[in-house]
Amino acid sequence: MVTIEKIQDTTLKTILVLSKLSLSAYLLADHIIWFGKSGVIRTDTKVWMPISARFWLISILFNLIRNICDIYQIFLQSRILQQIKMDIKNTELEKCDKTCEQKLQKIPVLIDTLKNLADITLPLSTLGCIQ
Repeated sequence: MVTIEKIQDTTLKTILVLSKLSLSAYLLADHIIWFGKSGVIRTDTKVWMPISARFWLISILFNLIRNICDIYQIFLQSRILQQIKMDIKNTELEKCDKTCEQKLQKIPVLIDTLKNLADITLPLSTLGCIQ
């Protein structure tokens, strides 16, 4: 697992931190809603539901931005790999193919992007932006 300390890109670090902060705010608001509905505390859940949905939407948007950054990095790596293939000998090319192509297999990024695109409809629906 990659920790935030191992990431060198400050933009990516900022996106990840903001995503986690908004997710934390969403979970806090969602727990307040749950406590209000279960009768543990007295609160107006109708006020907290849009707040919760906004933070959830912000978290998903930051995750989508991170996915776009990841896809862009994959694109750059594949372009560099194509340039390297043109410049090196065939014997070295086979070694590079195996290691570089393993790094380029980013199926989880695609799956995460699709999940985030599907999830974005849920808070939008709660906020009344789509029906």
